Formats: sequence, C-alpha cells, structure tokens
Amino acid sequence: MGTYPFTKRRFARALAVEVIYRFYLLGEPVEESLRDVLAREDLEEDERALLDSIVNTHKAMRERIVALLEKSCQNWRPERLLFLDRAIIEAATAELLAGVTPHKVVISEAVEIAKSLSTEKSPGFVNGVLDGILKAIAAEGTK
Repeated sequence: MGTYPFTKRRFARALAVEVIYRFYLLGEPVEESLRDVLAREDLEEDERALLDSIVNTHKAMRERIVALLEKSCQNWRPERLLFLDRAIIEAATAELLAGVTPHKVVISEAVEIAKSLSTEKSPGFVNGVLDGILKAIAAEGTK
C-alpha cells in the first residue's frame, strides 16, 4: 500500500485521479505527473497497467470526456466542479471508454474513492454524473 489507503486496483484508480487532479489544479502536464507518481509508488504490474490505461485514455480522449461530462452535469459547468470530483469523474469516464472493466465496477470504485477523498455529498454527485455519462455513451452506441 502506498500513498492512499486502498488496495490494488482501487489504489491504481486513485493514482489516476491524482494525475488528472494535478492537471486541472496545477496545470501540470499529464506525463510529468505520471512520471512523478510512478517514481514515488512501488506498483505491481497490474496496478501500473490500469493506471497507464486510465491516464492514456484520458489524455487521448479528453475532449470527448469533457463533452460527456458537460452533457451529464445538469445545471453545472465542469469548470465549476470541485477539481477532485471532476478528476474522479473523468478518470472513471476514461476507464468506461477503455471498455475493459464492467461499468458497474467502474462506477462503484469511483463512488468509493469519492467517499474516501472528497466531500460528504461527492459520492452521490459522482454516482449521478457517471450514470448520465454511461447513458450518453450507450446512446452514442460506441465505447
């Protein structure tokens, strides 16, 4: 176990959230944040693979992820969201778009990360927005 009080795959997801959070909060390039996280944490191969998958999907599909977020954030502009909640949602959306992990697992993990790291109201908010994003992805008919 490293920086966050999670085990295995949830830990990798929390690290992906950190990389995305640093992008929004500090304006840090994703590659720089990812290098820093990988140098700091002793990850097993499966954890690193999940972290890489989420971060690389986010980087490659950020415009689509933001568009899905905007579509699913009723009465909220993404730039008004807490940076941490936005990072949790965007990391989960990247994992949904990667299409490897079942959507129920992705959403459940994002909610658990929000419970541990964000505000009292964040888990419900994250769950609702991700549900909307999942519906928008399904309506597009693509992953």
